Amino acid sequence: LSPRVADAGDRKPRNSIDHQLLRSLIDEHALDLVALQEIEGQEALDVLRFEDPWASVVGATGWSQNLALLYRSDIFTVDNVREVQLPGTDWPDRFPLVATVRHVDGLTFTVVVVHHTAYATDEEAAYRLDQATALREWLDEGLPEQVPAQLSQSVVVMGDFNDDFEPLNPRYPSLQPLEAGEVWRFATRQAEAPSTIRYGSVIDHIVLSADMVARW
Repeated sequence: LSPRVADAGDRKPRNSIDHQLLRSLIDEHALDLVALQEIEGQEALDVLRFEDPWASVVGATGWSQNLALLYRSDIFTVDNVREVQLPGTDWPDRFPLVATVRHVDGLTFTVVVVHHTAYATDEEAAYRLDQATALREWLDEGLPEQVPAQLSQSVVVMGDFNDDFEPLNPRYPSLQPLEAGEVWRFATRQAEAPSTIRYGSVIDHIVLSADMVARW
């Protein structure tokens, strides 16, 4: 999402119609907390014309593909925002965006926004599996060292994993690190239909820790 309407090479630049469709999608589904990817910066989010009580935080390591969190400030308080550098992240870095989120009813949890590499070649798929493995290790070992126990046990991971439950490359099932064991569950498995992208896959996911699954 970029505020600029410029030559994007083989990519079609976003325009005001795209912006309105995205805004309408969020409004129609009454979403309160949204993970976004490929955001050039705060100025790019401003073109969506979200006004109070909407607020947002945007990462800074992804160049034109930053991660962001869009939320209703009358429902959520968001703080302790940072980007976490994990192994297996190249240019654009797109380090996971991490924040503490507090709901007005008292529920407090950690949100992690991610964007893993795309494509189904052996090289890209293996790299994506490495990213997912590093993410799982950090969630299990790194996060508990950084935050109180409650925040390391109550976690929501959201974003573009660029892989489906039926792996785009069966040799490198990159969702497997988070599907193994009893700690993490893909809420996306409850989705009624896949994304309507050209290859009809579910590549954007919401993953819940066991504590958040119990609350859900």
